[in-house]
Amino acid sequence: MTEPLVADFDWRKTLMTQYANSPTICELIERFHGATVLATQRAAEQFYSMIWNIDTAVGYGLDVWGKIIGVSRQLQVSGNVAYLGFKEQYAESTQKIGPQPFNVAPMRPSTTDNGVYKLNDDAYRLLILSKAMSNITDCSIPSINRLLSYLFKDRGRAYVVDYFDRSIGLHFDFQLTAIDLAILSNTDVMPRPAGVSMSLE
Repeated sequence: MTEPLVADFDWRKTLMTQYANSPTICELIERFHGATVLATQRAAEQFYSMIWNIDTAVGYGLDVWGKIIGVSRQLQVSGNVAYLGFKEQYAESTQKIGPQPFNVAPMRPSTTDNGVYKLNDDAYRLLILSKAMSNITDCSIPSINRLLSYLFKDRGRAYVVDYFDRSIGLHFDFQLTAIDLAILSNTDVMPRPAGVSMSLE
């Protein structure tokens, strides 16, 4: 059995002696104390599960964690826009959105219909934990690979490719969604070593 979050205390020790033998006063204090302890215990348990414990936090609790970690629940997501690019930019993970070869997509429009997408609790929790990992990483390739495997678990292989020219690429063996691209490009979740450029593949 787990210990209560709020310690019980003996109210009789705080009662003045002249009132200790009054059944009415003792009954009144006993009932008030019982209700207060129960309410306080429930409030403490709710606070712990809904706000303090990030694994079970929901709604407002996750918003508090997001402010602490430094990542917003709302993402600026570009629509699935395919546009003309070059062969070097084309990647399997962005085959339906992003740069496309000639005769496949039109020139990139100057304005796109950008919308704000609000992450649900599970996705936001994953983003918060990933950003927390990013905040304390050493920016080595194994650390970034660990972060990628956590962020995209059960989706396929995701890993870093070092080009040995002060640039790295994030390679994905699965199709990225618009939300995935927004997380990778707009949230500073993906760390990169200083002086190294990073691209998506």
